[in-house]
Amino acid sequence: MTLTGKTRLFLVLASLLPPLILLLVMHLHARKQSQAALYSRAHEGLTIIQRQQTRLEEDLKSNALYLAAYPEIKKALWEIERGRIPRLDERLLPPGLDFAEILDDSLTVLVGLGQASLAGEKRSFPILTDLDSAGTFSRTVEFDHIGRHAGLVYLMPLDDNIILLAGKYLETDFVSHLEDLSAAKISVFFGEDRDSLTEYYFRLEPGQIYTINNSLIIRATAEGDSPYLISAAFEPSNIGPFNEQWFPSALAVSLTAALLAILAGIYITGKARREIDNLITAANRIADGDYNSPVMAYEDAEFARLADSFTDMTRKIRETTGRLAAAEQVAAWKAIGQKIAHEIKNPLTPMAISVDDLRRSYHDKLPDFDKTLDETTLMIKSEIDHLTRLLDNFVAFARMAPPVIKSKNIPELLGEIKSLYRREFESGRLVITSSSARQSIDIDAEKVRQLLVNLIKNALESAEKAGVKILIEDDEKNLRIIIDDSGPGFEAGIIRQGIRPYLTTKKGGSGLGLVICQRIVFDHGGNMAIDNNPEGGGRVTITLPA
Repeated sequence: MTLTGKTRLFLVLASLLPPLILLLVMHLHARKQSQAALYSRAHEGLTIIQRQQTRLEEDLKSNALYLAAYPEIKKALWEIERGRIPRLDERLLPPGLDFAEILDDSLTVLVGLGQASLAGEKRSFPILTDLDSAGTFSRTVEFDHIGRHAGLVYLMPLDDNIILLAGKYLETDFVSHLEDLSAAKISVFFGEDRDSLTEYYFRLEPGQIYTINNSLIIRATAEGDSPYLISAAFEPSNIGPFNEQWFPSALAVSLTAALLAILAGIYITGKARREIDNLITAANRIADGDYNSPVMAYEDAEFARLADSFTDMTRKIRETTGRLAAAEQVAAWKAIGQKIAHEIKNPLTPMAISVDDLRRSYHDKLPDFDKTLDETTLMIKSEIDHLTRLLDNFVAFARMAPPVIKSKNIPELLGEIKSLYRREFESGRLVITSSSARQSIDIDAEKVRQLLVNLIKNALESAEKAGVKILIEDDEKNLRIIIDDSGPGFEAGIIRQGIRPYLTTKKGGSGLGLVICQRIVFDHGGNMAIDNNPEGGGRVTITLPA
């Protein structure tokens, strides 16, 4: 990832993380407060429900006592004692009761108010054994013309074998009243409805708070053998200063602020990236040898000062490079001049001695003058030829023109090399292998052909019947040429010193062949290295930019 990308990522994280973390902390804190408030509301609601159930029982008992005091009830008891079935007016039923019945000691209904159809039916209340004068409460499931009802009944003895039953339906005004007071959803579950939900609620402990789907559930009725139960569900609500009503608004504001910060960061980093790219372009120009183009910034700020410093640095590099180049050129030509002088001086001395011997033989009229003349002239001619080759190579090196770069087909270039060394190629002394996927390369084809011919010639002459293997392959953005021979290889001193002018171990060599080859490679922007093959023989590796 680039510096600009990392900077933008940092700005995104720096812009988003703080508000998101703050919102998360506030949201969790608000949820904790809301949950605590919900538990508090559930406890308060349970207290209200229990208090209302107690009040319902008190009202039910009071209405039952009130009904029992009616003269019509006393008259009905008198008729029952005489074996007659009394008839009661439905209007006798007090407003606080939904139904009432008179039972005998076997719990058979003798007469009913509100449920006359139950006359003659038998009730079943397991808890009524040994009913005392104080009476008792029980929960029942009642039926009328509307349907099924959860009922609360109060049973009290009227005499030794007669019982008054007074009842109230719960899922009418009582359930609605509980919902209003407790702010909970009140539900009634009947034990005879044997589904999974009913079974689950009947297994709850009375008076305990349970969490189901983010709601708090309480079983409000305590009787274990009740035919029904009442539950209260307390739903989460917007409680506390940080509620869900304005949480989305706070989140939207935070994200908007973060987005603006991100856009500002992208704008700033974009401008910085443009300035950096400008400096990178300038650095590439310097790497290509252009020290004359000034570096210009887009804005008059820190990057403008940096650009001015960069331009000043470029000027100093240009001046320093010029001085170094001049010094290196003087030193190089001085070394070459000294080497040429040494190479020329070496054959002149034996030539001068031979000329003196020849003159003396001539003046002294020695008998073998003809033989001495022939040997001396041959030696002088050989040395002159050597000096001529030396000077020709020097002139060729000094006059080397810059390469003329054109696209060259690689298989065509290799075909030309094979044609020049057809005999060696057919005999197997020269093997050329290419794994390059490139079909062409931009080079000076004439100079590269000269380069390969010189290196192949040197390799073939390194030893009698020496073999040469050439491998051409791709190396990232370069074309790499590896030339191996089966000769004795390069001496350690030559590898250590590198390619230098007039450094040769070949008899009669000028010492400029490898230098000219290296010059050709350098003029193409490439690199040339010499080494020895681990399997034996010399190796020359050429890297040309493709």
